[in-house]
This record gives sequence, C-alpha cells and structure tokens, in this order.
Amino acid sequence: MALREIPQLQLSRQTTNPDTILVQRTIARQSQAKRASSHPFLMGALEPRTMLSGAPGAPQQLHAAASSGAIQVQWKDISSRESGFRVYRGTSKDELAQIGTVGRNASNYRDSSAQKNKTYWYSVRAYNSAGVSGRPSPVSVKLTSGSSSGSGSGDSSGGSGDGSVPVPPPPPPPSPPDSPIDPPIDIPKDPFNGNVIYIGPDRAVKSLNSVHWPNKGDKPVKFLLDPSSTPYSVSHRFIYGNVTIEPADARHRPTIKLPPQFDSSGNGGDGTLRVVGSLTIRNINTVGGERAVLLGSSEGAKVVAENIRMTDGGAIWRGSGAASAIFHDNEVLGKPLMNVYSSFGGRVGTCVIDHSGTDVPVPQGGRMKNGQPVGETPIRVMNVDDLTLIGVTTKPWFYAPGKIYKQDIQIRPASKRVRLINCNFYIADVGDMAWRKPALPIESVEFINCTMNSLPHVTPGAKLVKLTNCTVHGQSVTTTLHA
Repeated sequence: MALREIPQLQLSRQTTNPDTILVQRTIARQSQAKRASSHPFLMGALEPRTMLSGAPGAPQQLHAAASSGAIQVQWKDISSRESGFRVYRGTSKDELAQIGTVGRNASNYRDSSAQKNKTYWYSVRAYNSAGVSGRPSPVSVKLTSGSSSGSGSGDSSGGSGDGSVPVPPPPPPPSPPDSPIDPPIDIPKDPFNGNVIYIGPDRAVKSLNSVHWPNKGDKPVKFLLDPSSTPYSVSHRFIYGNVTIEPADARHRPTIKLPPQFDSSGNGGDGTLRVVGSLTIRNINTVGGERAVLLGSSEGAKVVAENIRMTDGGAIWRGSGAASAIFHDNEVLGKPLMNVYSSFGGRVGTCVIDHSGTDVPVPQGGRMKNGQPVGETPIRVMNVDDLTLIGVTTKPWFYAPGKIYKQDIQIRPASKRVRLINCNFYIADVGDMAWRKPALPIESVEFINCTMNSLPHVTPGAKLVKLTNCTVHGQSVTTTLHA
C-alpha cells in the first residue's frame, strides 16, 4: 500500500512540574564515523524509584586531562539518585577496570597512579542500590612531563593542560526540543529483602548448578558470584521464583558458560534461563558461542538484564511473552545465530531496550539454510503493549559478497505503542507479515531523533508512523506516514 506524506508534525513540549522528572540523556553515537548527537527526553510523571530499573542517570561531559603529575577526570552529574560514582581505567577503551569510587554529587576523580608516557582510557558510572548507570564514551589522555593530550566522542571531551588546572570541556551543542514519553514506563523496584547466597570455588556452594533455585512463593534469592579463573556453567533451567544474579565484587565480572540452544540450521528452544517468575541479571560476561541464548520468558515473567557482555556471539533474549522485559547496555561481540532480542507468541506488557550507555551495536543474526544465507534481524518483536528502544545502533553484515539482509528492526503486529529514540539503523520494517491475514494493526510508532538509510517500510499492519527530528539518508525529516 502506498504511503502518503502529510505536513510536518512537531511533538509538543511539556512544562515540568514537581511531579515530573526530566531525564537528560546525552547519547554518543558514531553514524558510520560521521557525527555524534545528543537528545533529552521527558519520561513523564515518574517517581525516582520507578524510573526504568531505578538506577541513576549516566554522567555526561566526561573529560580527562593531566594535572600536576596525575590525571584529573571530570564529569557532569545529572542524577539526584546516585549513591556515588565508579571510575574505570584501561589501556584500551574496550578493556576498562574499576580503579576507585567517589561519593554522591562528586564530579571529579584524581588518578595519581597513572604512569608517564602511557595512554589511558577513562569512563565513569553512577550507582545506587538499584543498579548502575550507563557510561559515557571513554576518553583517552597521556601523562607527560609538561603537557597532556585527550580525546573523546559523543558527550565526552578531550583537552590539554599545562600541568595546573585542567581546561574545561566545551559546552554541549544545542539540543532538539523535549520529546514527551507518555504514558510513563512504570517498573517499580523494591529494595532487596531476601536471602543472599555466595557462589565460588572457595565457597560452600561452588556452582549455579548445585545451588537451590527458589520456587514460586519463596523468599527472593540473590546469587553473588565470586571471581573465578574458569566460567560458571549453568544448565537449562526454569526460574519460578524471584532471582538476582550479579558479581560478589563489582570490580570483577564473572563469566557464565551457556549451553547451545540452536543447531546449525537455527532449530531449537528458547533461553538457557527460562523465566516464569522474576530474574535480574547484571554485570556478567557469557560464553557459549553463536548458538547460545541467555534468557527465555513466558507471559507474566519479569526480566531485567543489565551490562551483559556476550564475548563470542549469541542472543540475549528469546521470549514467549513477559509482564516486563528491561534491557540496559548489553553487548554482543560476534555473529549470533538468531535475533539478539526477540519475542514471539505470548503477550509482552512493557519492553525497554536501552543501549544509550554502550557503543557496541546490536549485531545481525543469520545462518545458512539449504546453501543459502538466511538473515535474522537484530531486534524482532510482536505482541508488545509498550515497546521503547533508546540509543540502539544495529549492525547488518554480509552473508555472501554483495548480499545483505537490510531490515534490522522488525516490529510485528498486535503491538500497541512503539517508540524509538536516538536509534541508528538501516531500515525498520513496521507492520504485518505477508502470510498473516487479516492484518493486525499497530496503534502507533514514533521515531525520535533517529538515523536511518530510508523511510520505514510500513505495511497495512501499522496505523500511524511519526518521524520527528530524524535523519533519513542524510536528510532531516519530520513527518507523519499513514499506511
């Protein structure tokens, strides 16, 4: 069905009041090595405890410079809910380790252990009892005898100094108008009040396979994983109770080894940890290869996955419904066999995929079938009441010379409200699948400050599609499309 374009439509600006919280997220994005962008958005009338998973906002305007024989790291604190800040350093921007913490409302950290004539990368995260924030793009600086050099991207700024006071970063560029997010995302997170079980080589409980997993109605359980030289293995498991999995020491990310879920043809079940009750998993590395899937879920389940790094491919979530599914700053390094995020069949209440704190794109999945390449989009969901993608960049890749699967975001029928904010992708496919008759409508889809190669592919399964402050094939576009 042909699309028709109607006059430009700008989203209205909301006036803040005591019951409204303005969340300022400045998101670093390199659009094929072109530019970075920043965008604030309004989350609506939310209490601090109900903002996504309750973690504080990410620091902004990160800057590092040499000062009196040390490195001075500075940032802008935009949150009022942090307990403090964790400072990370490394000799590569991809391998950062925590080197220290500072308290609430702090805006700088002095690193006196940096060696001269060596380049370091720095980043910062805010934290509280609910979790950790995303991080700004790392910045680099080299400590020399009388000068310094720094560089950054996105909302980070490098600078130079003369050994005394660091040069402050330049002010951020003007931001586009606020974008209302209404209705608000309401995911309450209560303080943990349950049992804590330490797991590790020197503990009484040595593995995830030997621990007692809670059943429905049991008291919540938190599994804290000690640092280990070998990965923790976990077998296929249904989670009926309320479980949290995270490191015992925030400075060390433990690794979990996942079993394969799919064969070479892409046939298989859902995730290794199949959630029926509630699961929060954060700050974990996983291995298992392109056939591994971390999470599955069913209708009524509550899932939170934050700062998960899949080092050799795989998928984060393959659900069959959920009450809520929240994903923050997860990274898949490699080519998964299937979609990185997907849900089919069962109803999903609220789904949020927020990657504004990571520069790693969501890769395209795919496999060979009957000698021919078969593409699997990075994100493919259906039957979602409220879907929000924030700061997501996708990465299509070639299966064969000259052949690429172009649709990297697929939003399928029976979804009610869909929003994509500060996302960067090739093309989005919105609406019904050709074989499904009659078409099931999607109520509304909004693209806000997104970059894409062409206008979304809208089929009769979508009622209304809006683009606001978007870049389409290099052109600025604000418009409304009807199928």
